[in-house]
Amino acid sequence: MIIPTFRSPHFNSYESNRNNKTVQQKQAVNFKMYQAIERLGDKYPHIINQSPEFLSAFIIFKRKVAAILETLKEEETEKKMREAKRSSDKDKLCKAGADIAGLLLINMNTLNIISLKPEVSTFHAELFRTKDDQLRPRIQDIHDSGVSGIKILTQYGITLSLLNAFQEMINDYFQPVYPRELSQQRLDMNKRYRQLFKEIDLFVKENLDKSVTSLRKKNPQFLHAYKDLRVIK
Repeated sequence: MIIPTFRSPHFNSYESNRNNKTVQQKQAVNFKMYQAIERLGDKYPHIINQSPEFLSAFIIFKRKVAAILETLKEEETEKKMREAKRSSDKDKLCKAGADIAGLLLINMNTLNIISLKPEVSTFHAELFRTKDDQLRPRIQDIHDSGVSGIKILTQYGITLSLLNAFQEMINDYFQPVYPRELSQQRLDMNKRYRQLFKEIDLFVKENLDKSVTSLRKKNPQFLHAYKDLRVIK
């Protein structure tokens, strides 16, 4: 990837992201083409069996396609796991915030805990549905209000140490410590994709494209269909 010189860091970041998108778009198009070729070969096994050379290349080709699919599945699994953890962390954060807000509300409205349970539960759900950029100031305000009203909360078992732990939850959720690790994982995954596509692109050109010509006389229709798929429209 070529990084422009004499540019601001923000420009470099933008160019890098744009180049990555271009590479990913090209990979997506090529992968669709390779899947179409795979389907063609699987549909007509009796034809590709007529050429041992092409059959051998086609088997290896399928393994390379499978390797890319497996990598895609791994990435999707990791993404779902990150999203699940993020959702779980948000749920815990919103529950803690709703509990503290509920206890403050008890004092304001001179109500008892039992009568507030439905209201606290509703508030928790409302917080959870709130987008992160809007949630942060609301959660922080609950914490700050808790610190201001610590005398009220103490009677319900909420101490400054618990509020400090709540502040850590806020910091961890809105300023997670793993972006650098996640960024490295993405870089590693992109590198892995580039290597896989480099290998399959070269293999198709040097092996599959050449060996399929052996079917020119035995089955020209298959050869034409293959060549048609190789043209990216």
